[in-house]
Amino acid sequence: MAKFLIYGQEIIVPYLVYKGVKKNTPYYQRRVPLSLVARFGKKIIKQKLDKKDGVFARQATNLAAWHDQLFASMIADPNIVLPVNKQAAEGLLFTYGLKPGDGQVKLTALQNAGSEFTDQPHLIDFDADYMEKAERGTLTDIDRLAMQALHKPLPVMCSELWDAYLKDEQRTDKWIKKHKMYFDRFIKMVGDLPVEALSIKTARAYRDERERLKLKSETVQKEIKFIKAVLNKGMRELDINIRNPFDGVRANKLGKDSVKRETLNIAGLKKVIAVCKKKGDDLALILLLIAFTGARLGEIIGLRLQDIRLTGKLPSIRITEYGQRTLKTSNSARELPLHPTVLPLLKLQCKTVTKEKKKVLFPRYADGISMPSSDTASATLNKRLKGMITDKHITNHCFRHTLEDRMRNADIPKDRRDEFLGHARQDSGDHYGEGRALEFKRRDLLKAMPLSLG
Repeated sequence: MAKFLIYGQEIIVPYLVYKGVKKNTPYYQRRVPLSLVARFGKKIIKQKLDKKDGVFARQATNLAAWHDQLFASMIADPNIVLPVNKQAAEGLLFTYGLKPGDGQVKLTALQNAGSEFTDQPHLIDFDADYMEKAERGTLTDIDRLAMQALHKPLPVMCSELWDAYLKDEQRTDKWIKKHKMYFDRFIKMVGDLPVEALSIKTARAYRDERERLKLKSETVQKEIKFIKAVLNKGMRELDINIRNPFDGVRANKLGKDSVKRETLNIAGLKKVIAVCKKKGDDLALILLLIAFTGARLGEIIGLRLQDIRLTGKLPSIRITEYGQRTLKTSNSARELPLHPTVLPLLKLQCKTVTKEKKKVLFPRYADGISMPSSDTASATLNKRLKGMITDKHITNHCFRHTLEDRMRNADIPKDRRDEFLGHARQDSGDHYGEGRALEFKRRDLLKAMPLSLG
């Protein structure tokens, strides 16, 4: 354990140790309960902590909580097998040309062409080696697990569903890291149980625990939806035919604890526009683009130079997918007119990044291949907004809502508002032609955001 002195008080972090010549390499280390050593395959768990992640006390505490739950589940249920041991056992069977469940296969007399009088000739080599090891007293836990799996396939554990879920999924490393935390948290809270042991009580217990932490109902519902998706696909991939335990489970206060979305009044909007024009940097341009296009933050910071058209009568931006960069919905792909207010800063930014030989408009948040860093950008922009707006509930996303409200107040029909904001299919080009569609969008924009604003 590690000890820290904070404000004169000694804090002890169990299972956190520092090793190495200089004692500066953090490890998580703890003993396996004596009754589980044979099944676990080791007496001591030692895991090097991630220096990039930092906060070693938190890493050690999270691992300890996960192992506490795992140990408790293994003690309560003798059928629980560590996935790594399960893989080793199945790997051993594979070397004999076998797979789990083959011990239940019996051949008819016509099928059995071997010289041995047995209806299971495929087991002869494995059984002979197993008996020899048993006589010598050299059987390992993996050997025993392999024998068990041969006659009755080992249960699939919850932790095995993640890899099954990712099969054929085109996801970025960043997305995988973020969303795996959701599923890991679920396993940590309910235990790495056999999938078939999950029940609606398990799902409700998870929901109730998350709600006990005072999380917003929409956040809890988002987690439930994702975990349900992992279970659905994972069970389908692994041929587990049970009902998803999260079917019908919803956050208790869904829709009742939501905060009314905030928008900016004319005075607030004018102030932000004026400050952004004065600042004149890339952050100011991002805010102006969101305000005058209503686009989502990720759509703006992901723009490439090739997505921007500054020449001609109708300067515009094109929001589209590329590489690993995806959009929220299929309707999100669209072309939007540029308001005259943003053009000076936009031209300056394009000139700057072109000189730096960049292919994206905001290189600090995007590379033109991967998903842009929306979370980082959002935190930075919201921090800047606090110096402009006194209302603490105003965020960069409020500009999108503000434009939507101003378009509604300007009597712009709902179908055109939805198309402009990427809520609906981009079909006005079918009616008016592509050039005319962009012209109509520009008229709507100037009606909702007149030049007098900035």
